[in-house]
Amino acid sequence: MIETRLVKQRIEEILALCQTAMSMVGKFGSVEHRAAEDKFLEALSALDKEAVEGLSRKDSRCVPGRTVKLGVNDGYAYYILLRVNSKTVKLVHVPFADAYKSHIVAADGEADRMVIEDSIEWQDTVIQAFEKSSREKLIDGVADALAANAAQLPVVEMDAETAEAVAREFANNL
Repeated sequence: MIETRLVKQRIEEILALCQTAMSMVGKFGSVEHRAAEDKFLEALSALDKEAVEGLSRKDSRCVPGRTVKLGVNDGYAYYILLRVNSKTVKLVHVPFADAYKSHIVAADGEADRMVIEDSIEWQDTVIQAFEKSSREKLIDGVADALAANAAQLPVVEMDAETAEAVAREFANNL
């Protein structure tokens, strides 16, 4: 878990990067705009990953430094978790994209802890699902390549089942 002082410092840096990216509205889609937006998103993602570093699967994922995306209208309201209490959390609004704010977060950044925990759990579940599907695509791609080139490999013979087993082993070692 990251120290509160460090989380506050990183939030200030992220908000500055966000402001830089959002100030380039006239250059939307330009190389400069994409670079500024990428830098902001990378900093946001790095803080989120650092926040959960060292936590076990059983630990609450509702910890300072986590990014919280709450669905609003046709987009998201972005927040960074600053403080976690027994019943409430304190969030810092990140005015990214349309700068939406969520109705479940009070003007002062306070929100119900259970609602935010549920949102983070859902977020993490969706991310894992996409990571798994990407992993499965990798396995399928390697299996297909092995099966297609089996005659050229120094293997006696390789059926589809063997190719898939080899691909899974390959993916597990990545």
